[in-house]
Amino acid sequence: WKYFAPAYEGRACIRLLQRDPDLDGIGRDLDEGVRLDPGFYRVRFLRFYLMLQKKDHLRALAEVNELIRLRPRLASIHLARGYIRRRFLNDIPGAFADFRAAMKHDPECLLAYVNVAILLNATGKTDEAIREFNRALLINDRYALAYYHRASVLRQAKRPDEALAD
Repeated sequence: WKYFAPAYEGRACIRLLQRDPDLDGIGRDLDEGVRLDPGFYRVRFLRFYLMLQKKDHLRALAEVNELIRLRPRLASIHLARGYIRRRFLNDIPGAFADFRAAMKHDPECLLAYVNVAILLNATGKTDEAIREFNRALLINDRYALAYYHRASVLRQAKRPDEALAD
């Protein structure tokens, strides 16, 4: 029966694209896809995304934990869990750990560097935050998000000339 799981994934994707998507119906499709094939990564990722849309952050966290169990070396999943922990659960140490794990699994994961820098700045470690932004920009010197956030941190640190340069 696991071969039918992609059909439920496909129907859920089509429903997501509708103007006013039926989130409960999408959830039922994704639940059925997971029931048919518990290891089907894409269905679980869509279910994680749906939980975020429904503002069910604890279920989203549970889903992303299962995704990490299935694909522990995938940086994007560690980023997703770090985002949930930082944005919705105020779990700063957990978010740091997830963003660092993303960097470990993908040393060029720019969003991980930016998120670590944002957390460092939020915890009062301005110079360390600027160093993380600089690391991201060493990987990609056109990464606008790093410039934007670094300029914001520099402005807060009363370093307006450097902030304007960004």
